[in-house]
Amino acid sequence: MFADDSEPGCTVKKTSYRLMISLAAAAALFSPQSRAQSQDEPLRLRTELVVLDAQVLHKKTALPIDNLAREDFILYEDGVKQHISHFSRDKLPLSVIILFDVSGSVATDRLAVQRLLAGAYQAMNLLRPEDEVALMQFAEKAALVQPFTRDRDLVVKAVTRLDGRGQYGTHIDEGILAAAEYMRSAANPDSRRAVIAVTDDMTVEFRDRSTVTPTSRYEGQALRELYESGSVLCALLYEPTDVGYVEPYFKYGVAKHLAEATGGISIKANQQDMLARLGEMIRRLRARYTIAYSPSNTGKDGKFRKIKLSVTPEVEKREGGVALIMRKGYYAK
Repeated sequence: MFADDSEPGCTVKKTSYRLMISLAAAAALFSPQSRAQSQDEPLRLRTELVVLDAQVLHKKTALPIDNLAREDFILYEDGVKQHISHFSRDKLPLSVIILFDVSGSVATDRLAVQRLLAGAYQAMNLLRPEDEVALMQFAEKAALVQPFTRDRDLVVKAVTRLDGRGQYGTHIDEGILAAAEYMRSAANPDSRRAVIAVTDDMTVEFRDRSTVTPTSRYEGQALRELYESGSVLCALLYEPTDVGYVEPYFKYGVAKHLAEATGGISIKANQQDMLARLGEMIRRLRARYTIAYSPSNTGKDGKFRKIKLSVTPEVEKREGGVALIMRKGYYAK
C-alpha cells in the first residue's frame, strides 16, 4: 500500500509542468480575511503551493477515517517540517479518466457491455456537477473514446464504443502513460486528478499470433508523467480471462505498482461487478483529505522532493493504528 520513496529514474520529454500534487496557490490564503475563514473553505489555487490528496484508513479495518482536522497531521519535506496552510475534505472537483483494458472480451461480449452500461450509470451518479470525466481505452495501443465532459450521458454512451478488435497485445504502461498525458487537458486547474485503470493488469506483447513476450517499456515514463500531471492512478483489477498461454509469458502488476507509487487505490473485482466497484472507488476518492503547503525550500532545481505525512501520536492511539495513502513527493521545477 505504501510506495518506494526513491526518486523515479527515467528520461522523458520536457513538457509543461503540473505537479503530482499540484503546484499552485491562493493569494487569498495570505490575506487577513482568509485567515479568519474556516479551514474547510474550498481551495482556490493562485500562488505557489504544493497540494496533495491523502486517504487515511483504520489500519485494522481499512475503513476511511473522516473526522480529522488540520492539527491532526504532521508534514515533512526532505526531513524539514512544513506548515499546512490549507486543509479540507472533498471540496475540490474531480477530473477522472476511466481507462479500460479492451484486450479481452469486453468489446465483443454483449452481456459484458450491458453490465458496463449499468455500472457506468451507477458510477456517474456519484459525481458532482462540477466533476469532469473522460473515457479512454487501451490494448496494443491507447485511444481517447470520450474527451473530458461534465455530461454524464455522453460518458455512459461512450462505453458502447469500446472496441479492442484488431489489437493483439496489451501495453498497460503505454495506456497509463497516454492517460496521464491527456490529463493535462483537464478543464479545471484546481481539480483533484485520478486515472482509474480497469484492467486484469496483465501486460503482454504478441510478436506474432502464436508467441507472446512480457514487456513494460514505459513504466518509468508513465510514473513520472503521473507525477507531473498531478494525477493518482487507481486500479480496478479483475481476474484475467484464459488466453491459452503459460503464465510466465506475462508480466503482472504494472497498474498495481503505479497505484502504490502515486498514492492511489487498488480494488479487486470480477468482470460481473467491476463497474459496481468503480462506484466504490469514486466514493473512496471523495473520502480523501486535501492538504496544501508552501515549501520552505523555494529552489527550483528539478529534483525529486520527498514528502512524509503522518498523524499525531494522539490520533494513532485513539484510532488504534492508522494507514495513510498519498504521493511520496514531487519534482521541484
